[in-house]
Amino acid sequence: MTSKDPAVLATVSPKFTVDTLKEILVRGTEQNDVVVDSWSVEPACAKGDNYLSVVHRVTIKGKVNGKDITYRAIVKALPTNKIRNVIFRSKDFFNNETAFYSK
Repeated sequence: MTSKDPAVLATVSPKFTVDTLKEILVRGTEQNDVVVDSWSVEPACAKGDNYLSVVHRVTIKGKVNGKDITYRAIVKALPTNKIRNVIFRSKDFFNNETAFYSK
């Protein structure tokens, strides 16, 4: 079910916002004229499958150059359990993976 509620995005991370969705559309479509109309966020795997990250399936409905689009993306986030993050050094591994896929 799609939503326009920013609280749905906050389930991924407090930093995951409508602007983040716009950036995903711009990068994914290589177009700058993007509008985000609604979105949905679902688990991409069962709880506990990943101990270093939480994986979400995000569907963005919007417009690119005035045309309707449905864009799907996989989004990884750090687990919310701070103790687990420290024990597994989640942030270190997360940053390494981000650097690997960004460069």
